[in-house]
Amino acid sequence: MAFCFFAFTAHPNIKLFIAQCGLQSFQEAVYHGVPILGIPLFPDQKYNAKKIAFEGIGLQLPFQELTKEKLLTSITTVLNNSE
Repeated sequence: MAFCFFAFTAHPNIKLFIAQCGLQSFQEAVYHGVPILGIPLFPDQKYNAKKIAFEGIGLQLPFQELTKEKLLTSITTVLNNSE
């Protein structure tokens, strides 16, 4: 049985993808139409997270600002605003 990278966000029970916004995870979620909560760690990931927010396919939450309250609020916001 071969592992398919795109299988994770293709599952019908996936309602939100919390990711570091690396290129492959970003592409995977976009391909399958799964909203993203991006928590970038490195410069290329920050660009992808800004793109996610700009295109309206999710939110970005800077790692430096990460708190329990902000994480829960961001998750709720993305889930309530996704189609």
